[in-house]
Amino acid sequence: MKSKYAIFISIAFVLIILSLGAVNFYYVFKSTNKTFGPEHIANMVEEVGEAVVNIDIVKNIRIRTSPFSNFGFNFIPEFRNFYQERIIPQKGAGSGFIIDNRGYILTNEHVVRGASEINVTLKDGRKLSAVITGVDESLDLAMIKVEAGDLPVLKLGNSDKIRPGEWVIAIGNPYGFSNTVTAGIISATGRTIENLSKQNLIQTDAPINPGNSGGPLLNLNGEVIGINVAIVAGAQSIGFAIPINAAKEALGATH
Repeated sequence: MKSKYAIFISIAFVLIILSLGAVNFYYVFKSTNKTFGPEHIANMVEEVGEAVVNIDIVKNIRIRTSPFSNFGFNFIPEFRNFYQERIIPQKGAGSGFIIDNRGYILTNEHVVRGASEINVTLKDGRKLSAVITGVDESLDLAMIKVEAGDLPVLKLGNSDKIRPGEWVIAIGNPYGFSNTVTAGIISATGRTIENLSKQNLIQTDAPINPGNSGGPLLNLNGEVIGINVAIVAGAQSIGFAIPINAAKEALGATH
């Protein structure tokens, strides 16, 4: 009888702890005008997700082929001009987000590099052609513009104030799955990827995959604190973003 009573007390104690934890979770994230609860991420994504776009590009790749290559013939250099030249369209995809309601979109430079055609798909399904208005190759940033007005925009936050351990949300177009939302934390700041010549990056464990490049990394206020840019191939939950403050400094040249 005593053992049953002890088990009952233990279960009651665990339930109390869990309930207190839920209450604590609800109040742990506060700002001057918001209280964050379990549904906050979903509510925030509904509010700001309209400003995240999918970017599809086409590159025209020139290649030379020989009409006799299928037969194993190799021609001497003097006859290389007789080879046939073909233009092969190569498709690519990435993400971006609207920062000005007149149609200006921020993304990665490598997403649109060499593109002969850029198409943007809004969350409401509209497909618009875009042009590049400016790039900063050193930061891997590009500004593109679509002809549309009164578009939803994302608010730019302050990446100087972020700290490891803070929650973040990534929205993008990984592998063509548009408007995908993932969440995680800031793992570290000030990271360097030497083989990509990228410095002062934000590291996050929010899942980032090919196609997320150029999409926003958001804080719990729905503000952009980074632009997703790279992952470590073969690793899990190691992604990187360009601090938004670095992009702010470059906007004068690209906008």
